[in-house]
Amino acid sequence: MKRVLGIAILFIILPIFIFAKTGHHKPIAEKNIQTTLYLDSIDAIKVSEKNGDDLYINITAYPSQGKNYDYNIPTPPMYWMSKETPRIKKLKLWEGTLKPGQSIMILLSLIDQDFEPWNTDDLIGDISIRLKNQNGELLSDWHWPNREDAIPVINTKNGPARKVLLTNGHSSYNTIFMLHEHLTQDTSDDITQGAKKYQYSATRPHSSTVYP
Repeated sequence: MKRVLGIAILFIILPIFIFAKTGHHKPIAEKNIQTTLYLDSIDAIKVSEKNGDDLYINITAYPSQGKNYDYNIPTPPMYWMSKETPRIKKLKLWEGTLKPGQSIMILLSLIDQDFEPWNTDDLIGDISIRLKNQNGELLSDWHWPNREDAIPVINTKNGPARKVLLTNGHSSYNTIFMLHEHLTQDTSDDITQGAKKYQYSATRPHSSTVYP
C-alpha cells in the first residue's frame, strides 16, 4: 500500500517538477542595444578668424535598414562661438536602438559656419563611426575618412573614450567622444525611424547642457 501511494505521489509531483524546470528555457528575447553617442568635451587649439570660429556639428547617418538622415547640432540658425567650447560637456549627439544584426554608419563633421554670399561653410574635420549589434554585443569602429588607421581608445575618469584632433590647418580642436550602451527590449528609438526625431532630441542638450 505504501509503495502504491509513493508511486501515485511521484506521478503527481513529476509533471510539476518538469514544468518548473522547462519554464526556465523560454525563448530568449532579442538583445536590442540602446546606444548614445556623446561629445564629452571640445577644446579650441587654434581658430581661423580674429573673433573666433562659429561652430556646428553635422551628423549624417546611414542605417543598414531604413532611410539615411542628417541634422545639425545646434539646430540652425544657432551655432557655438569657439570661446564657448569649454562650456560644452557631455553633449548628446545621437541615440538609437540597434536590433541584433543591425548596423549604422555615422559621419560626424565639425564645421565653421560662414555667411553667404561672401563665404561658404568650412569643414574643420570629420570622423566616421560604425556601430553594429553582433548577437547582443555592441561593436564599434572609429576612423578618419580616407584613412586606414583607426582612432585609438583612451581611458578617462568617465570610462573608455576616443580623443580626436579635428583640424583643417586653419582651425584645430581637441575633442573627446564617448559611447554609452545598455540592453533593452524597447525599440521606440529604433535607428530606422529617420531624422525628424533626432533633430528634435538633439536640440535639448544645446539648451540644457551648453547653456545651463
